[in-house]
Amino acid sequence: MPSRSRPRPRQPAVGRSGAARVTITLAENTYRSETRSPEEVWPLVARESRVRLRTMELTPKLDADPYTLIGGEEGVRRLVDRFYDLMDELPEAAEVRALHARSLKVSREKLFQFFSGWLGGPQLYVERYGHPRLRRRHFPFAIGEREVEQWMLCMRRALEETVADEALKEFLVLRLEPLARHMKNQPA
Repeated sequence: MPSRSRPRPRQPAVGRSGAARVTITLAENTYRSETRSPEEVWPLVARESRVRLRTMELTPKLDADPYTLIGGEEGVRRLVDRFYDLMDELPEAAEVRALHARSLKVSREKLFQFFSGWLGGPQLYVERYGHPRLRRRHFPFAIGEREVEQWMLCMRRALEETVADEALKEFLVLRLEPLARHMKNQPA
């Protein structure tokens, strides 16, 4: 009986040294390693591709870009303001709040600018600061699983309170959760 599994991209050939330069291009991403052999890199690429494929399959389809659906500048501002209000108010968010400055004014403005472009609107953050390089910008802060969960708690509640469209809320949570987890830089 023939197999019904999807064909896998061909594994790269192994060079003589095994740990030379490895470059794997899959869809829009290129994976490079100067220190790992193809046998070490390939499973990482395959795992990430499966995760991305599953996320794409589960993501609800939207009728327009998220920036328009959320209400443009006003909707983004409302979401960001409620997010930081919740971070200030919720005792369950104390650890993530402690990572921020006493005043949240600068954080509010930067997140508003970033979300504006990330949601499909004007690229305010990029125009002012350049590429976001989110993980690098967050690396000075100790971000563990608790901080990620607290950040997502505030964001989920802010979305519940400010976004009426259920498909948009689901879409944003599915996009924001991996982004928040990517900021984690501390062991479990």
